[in-house]
Amino acid sequence: MIADTEAELHAMAEKIGLRRSWFQSPPKSSMPHYDIGTERIRRLAVACGAIECDHRTFVEHKRRIHPRTVVGERA
Repeated sequence: MIADTEAELHAMAEKIGLRRSWFQSPPKSSMPHYDIGTERIRRLAVACGAIECDHRTFVEHKRRIHPRTVVGERA
């Protein structure tokens, strides 16, 4: 799960019950995010306003939010 800002990301994560310790960010990951590990949590996130997207849309958002993290990445 990604968001436009870390504050927005953490707010959604808290709303759907993700632990803050599950937050991943550089340098260990390419961009700040939470992994959504189960179908139940994914459905809850969507019910709370998250927007599902395919890989291409994800990369487009990633480029917009964190343009330096996708240099050389193929869509």
